[in-house]
Amino acid sequence: MTMNKKEKGEIAGLRGELRSSVGELRGELQSSVGELRGELRSSVGELRGELRSSVEELRIHMGVLVEGLRSEVRVVAEQYGSVVKKLEEHDRRFDKIDLRFDRIDLEFIGMKTGLFDTSHRVDDHETRIRKLELAK
Repeated sequence: MTMNKKEKGEIAGLRGELRSSVGELRGELQSSVGELRGELRSSVGELRGELRSSVEELRIHMGVLVEGLRSEVRVVAEQYGSVVKKLEEHDRRFDKIDLRFDRIDLEFIGMKTGLFDTSHRVDDHETRIRKLELAK
């Protein structure tokens, strides 16, 4: 199939139009890509700003939480100190009570020893009385 000059001219014209259209599309595409890059940079910048703001808010919030926790730890430490003092006071009281019981134990042992001696003396007296009664 051979082409005549007219067809060749039309094809050449179409090629020119096609190249022109491709060039225009390429230009529009590059322009759109440039706009998208600009929008993307702007969005990334906004996101970074929001992220920085959120991070700062988080730091402030964490600071408040940490300070609250420190305050609660102080309260617990103070209460612990108070409990320790009370326990030490009770220990001293128990030591005094132990001393009293030790004294009472010693007195009881002394009374028991005295009672034992008295019981032996009574036994001795009863033995003598029986001997005297038998001797009569």
